[in-house]
Amino acid sequence: KRVAREEEPKRTVPKIKYKYEFDGVKYKYLRHLALAVIAKYVKDNPKTTYDELKNAFDLKLRFNNKPLIRLKKDLTEDEIKRKRAFIDAPIRLTDGNVVVVNNQFQWMDEQDFKETVNSLGIEYKDLQKEKEIEVLEKLLNEIKKLEKPVEESEEGNNNILKGSGNKKQTPSTRQSSSNNNISEDKQRYEFNGIKYKCLRHLALAVVTKYVKDNPRITYDELKNAFNIKLSFNNKPLIRLKKDLTEDEVKRKRAFIDVPIKLADGNVVVVNNQFQRYDEPCFMDMMQKLGYKN
Repeated sequence: KRVAREEEPKRTVPKIKYKYEFDGVKYKYLRHLALAVIAKYVKDNPKTTYDELKNAFDLKLRFNNKPLIRLKKDLTEDEIKRKRAFIDAPIRLTDGNVVVVNNQFQWMDEQDFKETVNSLGIEYKDLQKEKEIEVLEKLLNEIKKLEKPVEESEEGNNNILKGSGNKKQTPSTRQSSSNNNISEDKQRYEFNGIKYKCLRHLALAVVTKYVKDNPRITYDELKNAFNIKLSFNNKPLIRLKKDLTEDEVKRKRAFIDVPIKLADGNVVVVNNQFQRYDEPCFMDMMQKLGYKN
């Protein structure tokens, strides 16, 4: 059975087996959650017609550009053969139409699906997101430590800032052990004595530290210092918070919860849409700023 692979952005927390919970049942994949939500919606609205159901769940999946709700009779022979929808779980509606749920989800469809079901008053738990928020809160607490001027301890405590401004901070990458199930991304980074599991969090820590070490820096100077664009959205690493679109804020395309106020009054945020392709550019940029890789 071949279905579209649900590729996801690199996780910074343990991948849990069941990512979603709806109506007391846990689901591993978004496509199975979608089937359960739609089946429950039809059960709760037994008189709904095909047009009403299609309008209620009015979105197209990116993989095949097909609507989420499809008439079973409209499926092509190839789609049936490849099971491009849940053909084994047809839903008969009150108007006589038989529909099936498109199962070609990708991770990029998740936000659209969530907005759609929320608009219908339907809620489900995103267990993976809850775990990520927990880890991010811990990360933010670590970053706050960077903002507190402290002296270097005799033991060289790795969780506090170094006292000497002449010492270069050294980011490093290493491979995780094969039995470490923390993340699919085996790259690990270390900066200023703190370890990071994801490049975007390393970038946030580096920019925060750079601004702290250069308290009079302006937006133009900071933008020139970190002069790279990320391949995912072709946006610069350093962005003015006021320039973010409503959609970017909603989808958290930058670290909007960690704004950085500069000496010239501008408030900037760090673009978090990193991909593997961005790693060499970011590391080269760090070397130019005096950091060793």
